[in-house]
Amino acid sequence: MKLKLKIPADFYYEIDKMIPIGLIMNEILSNSFKYAFKDKKGEIRISISKDTLIVADNGIGFPSEKNKKGNSSFGMQLVELLAEQVDANMDIKHVNGTSIELKFK
Repeated sequence: MKLKLKIPADFYYEIDKMIPIGLIMNEILSNSFKYAFKDKKGEIRISISKDTLIVADNGIGFPSEKNKKGNSSFGMQLVELLAEQVDANMDIKHVNGTSIELKFK
């Protein structure tokens, strides 16, 4: 498995924002490692800038029943709540794997 990381040298947030961002990344990465690849090699990409965090993998994606609003796992509900806490809009895309983008206001 490959892990690609892009973090600018000047990346900085206050600690009250970084802790929820760290928890969000932990949950998303844990899900990718556990479920995305099912006995095949894959790639996880993390890109972060001042106003956007993207965590994407080229795995199998979410089962179709998990794509419906209100049918999220506890972990994804936690990610949604933490995104609200840091005042970010979350967008999940299912093209060639899964991509979760947080856009900070």
